[in-house]
Amino acid sequence: MDAIEALKKMVAAQHIGQLALAAAIEELAIWIESNGGGQAAIQARDALKALDDSSDVIADHLKVLAGNPGIRPGTPSTP
Repeated sequence: MDAIEALKKMVAAQHIGQLALAAAIEELAIWIESNGGGQAAIQARDALKALDDSSDVIADHLKVLAGNPGIRPGTPSTP
């Protein structure tokens, strides 16, 4: 396995972990909010926004690494 293939696998694994973490934080935010912790839920959702933003960047760059010529870093991946 060359360095680029290793990098693709590593970043893909990181992306999957990040998506799982975001799902867990969202569930916790819902629980916190339903139990009266409004400010904590807001902070959790702020953290989710950062995860979502970086997840989009990671997904776009994975497409570039995979050789998808239609995707360039910094451009939206969806129309």
